[in-house]
Amino acid sequence: MAQAKYLLIKGTAGLGDRMLGAATGFLYARLAGRIPIVDWRDGRYAPEGENAFERLFVSRSAGALQRLPETDSVFPEHWRGRLDDRVSDRMGPVDAAYPANLWDPGRLDLSQMREETVVVMFAYSQLVEWVRPHMTGEHAALARTESWELIRQVLDEELAPHPEIAARVRQFRRERLAGHTIGVHARASDRWTRIEAVERRLARALRRHPDAAVFLATDNADMQRQFEGAYGAVTAPHWYGEPGEAIHTDPDRDPTRVAREGLTDMLLLAGCDRLIGDRASTFCKVAMALSDGKTTDLEPTRQTSATEIPSPGHPSIATALGAAGRTASTRSAQASGSRTASPR
Repeated sequence: MAQAKYLLIKGTAGLGDRMLGAATGFLYARLAGRIPIVDWRDGRYAPEGENAFERLFVSRSAGALQRLPETDSVFPEHWRGRLDDRVSDRMGPVDAAYPANLWDPGRLDLSQMREETVVVMFAYSQLVEWVRPHMTGEHAALARTESWELIRQVLDEELAPHPEIAARVRQFRRERLAGHTIGVHARASDRWTRIEAVERRLARALRRHPDAAVFLATDNADMQRQFEGAYGAVTAPHWYGEPGEAIHTDPDRDPTRVAREGLTDMLLLAGCDRLIGDRASTFCKVAMALSDGKTTDLEPTRQTSATEIPSPGHPSIATALGAAGRTASTRSAQASGSRTASPR
């Protein structure tokens, strides 16, 4: 009987980043005949030492961490004896074939990689094109599938939301998002979405659907209040940190709560009839992939850094643009008696 081989998929960075990295890993594990094991014990989205992946998702094929054998047959070599380490612990060492901060199977010594019992990977985005050369033989049909469609399929099969989170999303949609819905993602913490561009696109969408509900996913309490005032936007219950601090690294956060609220926001965005956001955001890209072909309107803009964040009174936040923006503000004022801010 052939010895089982494993792909250990480490998590790093934000929720969208690690979901895309995990999806790439699951796809490669399928192509390589390896058992995928996801390790998100780095403390970002659960207390350090607890696997956040298992708190957020149900996977069809992921093995438990306990199945990982104690072995020196590990690739790349600098993970030998260090399989419990976080990615940040291993970012320094670099060997010639496998830079520690880049996972590129097209550059690896595949003969060595095939022999090792455990291969370790992580990635900040989807890398389907890098694994596409392995779509041969029984997997040849996958080579004809567009990259983001493959990611969507893997997300559906291997990163299904935990039943508690899925139930929360269904309940929120039923109670707060009936009818046509426009989803807006506006990051405003350590990085800042170009709010002017988002508002322009929202104004156009509201001209076409003046009675649409607006769902806002944001990491900033000021942004929440501004969109509620201007558009009557609906937000899910949320904890917000200090302005300028990424919500998933804020030292005062409850990591499990932040993770579950973030995934809830992502799934609610994906369920909207139209999605408006920033193409630079992996969080928004995952919501787009999960939207299953719904209309998306992603502005191809860069996100600014925390040092470039406008003040809370910045006019791009406080003022709706154009006639549709003014209409939305009027509509919100008329409905203000029946709307309340989401608890935080």
